[in-house]
Amino acid sequence: MDSGSPSPSTSASTDSSSQPKKVETRGRKKLPNTEANAARRSLQLKEAQRVHREKKIQHLKDLEDTITQLREENKQVQALREQVKSLQFEMSVLKGSLTCLVCSTALKAVVPSGQDAVNTNTLGSDVTSTASSVSETCGGVSYPPVSISPESDILDFQMTELDAFLNSVVPKMLTSEELYGPVEVDAGRLLVRTIPSLKGSRDLDRMFDLMIQNSRAADLPTAKRIKLQSIRTMGRIMEQTSVEDRPMLFEVMAVIQERNIHHYRYTNTLWGTLLPVVSPFIIDPTNKIHRLMLEYQPRFLQIPSLSTAINEVNEFCFTWARSVDTQDTTSFARIHICVERIVLLCSVKDRAEFFSLFFELKGRAKDEMEELLVKIEAASLY
Repeated sequence: MDSGSPSPSTSASTDSSSQPKKVETRGRKKLPNTEANAARRSLQLKEAQRVHREKKIQHLKDLEDTITQLREENKQVQALREQVKSLQFEMSVLKGSLTCLVCSTALKAVVPSGQDAVNTNTLGSDVTSTASSVSETCGGVSYPPVSISPESDILDFQMTELDAFLNSVVPKMLTSEELYGPVEVDAGRLLVRTIPSLKGSRDLDRMFDLMIQNSRAADLPTAKRIKLQSIRTMGRIMEQTSVEDRPMLFEVMAVIQERNIHHYRYTNTLWGTLLPVVSPFIIDPTNKIHRLMLEYQPRFLQIPSLSTAINEVNEFCFTWARSVDTQDTTSFARIHICVERIVLLCSVKDRAEFFSLFFELKGRAKDEMEELLVKIEAASLY
């Protein structure tokens, strides 16, 4: 065997290395870079972009339609809520006059309708028959019938019986606590304690206690007296609060009112109908109080939530000027109805801004306000 001849293995490896290796590719096979393929690819990209634009436009249109529909439904829901609140208020007012004193059974089923006048000759028989009807409807429990002779004087009734009768006829004035439950003040007590300059203040608990008392007020004089005490307490709190901490205090007040917005809405509607609106008067630009009113009225209207509430802002400004300038106690009570009405219109953020302006306005007329408060306290009108 010739030693110079190559081995079979060596020749096989030489032949394999001389052949080109195949490169394996993944995915779609690339088309040759020809003009036809480039034009086709360009058309495909344009078509995909067009489809994407159409889908995007349709999606935006669907979102706009959904937003419009939700806004309409929200308006309907708000209108229904207001209607429910109005019906609840009317029901609470009428509730006291439509129930039996013994078992709270509706008296409409007992007393026949359409009998506006009572014949004195048949008074005894009418009362006897009515009493027996009541005894049959009072939960199945029989009570002895009450008979009144025609000769008896109706003034011979005992005062307790007469009071019970009047309470069944005259609607009972429900308090906001009876309608909406206790005022939520626990969160407010914690929030105000975070204000540095008020950490040691004792007037904070007094302020929240007065809020609770106000929710339980069942008559206007009591509500007025509590409001005057609240003004005094809030004045002391403002004196204790540093200038840096006042914005924080106003924000906390706004949050507390938002948590108890139903109470504010009810008391505003209830007491607002009992206090007369301030009569018109001539504005005197040389008068200090009138100048302040003209200065702050446009500033109140610059608050976003009050930009369209011109009537409410004007009533508040005119009522405040009338009260402070003429020392009118009735107008003074009306001020706080106007304030609560504006509070109901403001958002939480705008409410804090309104409080800031309001206390700034009161500070500019501090002497006049103090004189009015002293006059009201001395006259015991509250």
